[in-house]
Amino acid sequence: DGKRAAPSTLLLFSDTSRVHDMSWGLEGEPIFSPHVNALNQLYPAFCKRQIPARVIDQGALLDGADLSACRLLIVSHAQYLSAEVQQALLDYAAAGGTLYLDGRSGRYDNYGRESLGLAHKAGLVPRAVPAGAAVRLPDGSRYEPANREWLYAPLAVAAAGSRSLLNFESGQPALAVLPYGKGKLIAGGAPLC
Repeated sequence: DGKRAAPSTLLLFSDTSRVHDMSWGLEGEPIFSPHVNALNQLYPAFCKRQIPARVIDQGALLDGADLSACRLLIVSHAQYLSAEVQQALLDYAAAGGTLYLDGRSGRYDNYGRESLGLAHKAGLVPRAVPAGAAVRLPDGSRYEPANREWLYAPLAVAAAGSRSLLNFESGQPALAVLPYGKGKLIAGGAPLC
């Protein structure tokens, strides 16, 4: 029938974040979009590991795309999200899905105004991590992202049953899981890629 099976993992593409991210530097040099860059790294990583994944546009999310087969919806570096998109993401988790957010997703609304609505509604307070911070992995080794500018630590608040899976050496959570409705939120304090 020409239809592909619905993947269990979706990666959110936010054109709003892309537009706000893409600009020109002070000397006319192009500036890359952290959001688009994350998608360009995540999608091939899933393909390489033969994990079915697909990118979903924020417009499809707002148009009521069928997410019944989606077990994990990843929102990475999407700093600019309208209130409607933020609510649709939380509705997905509340209905039983698993939503991965990094600490900067939804930091601003679609007009560029600081909102942090997604984090606050999810029960998170993003906090800055001191320079040089590293994540302590379960095997005792250290992971220190090359781009320290993108380090952030979600602090779980007002979420009974939340737990930290990974911590920065400072003790702040680097990866936290929080129950949300019938589903859960996974909040990352370091970039996935």
